[in-house]
Amino acid sequence: MDRQRDYPFPWYARGGWWFGRFGAVFGPFPDLAAVREGLAIAQRVDRDWCLRDRRGDRG
Repeated sequence: MDRQRDYPFPWYARGGWWFGRFGAVFGPFPDLAAVREGLAIAQRVDRDWCLRDRRGDRG
């Protein structure tokens, strides 16, 4: 994968670990903070559903 060509935000790909802490707030796209928060919530919900399915208490 050519990150410069395929990645929508090349500066994000080069950002490293600090982007997760500061980049979404101070970067050129401050609304990414809301997107990241929504994604984190969706991942937690998906994980909880998977755990419920594994235990057998679907509801």
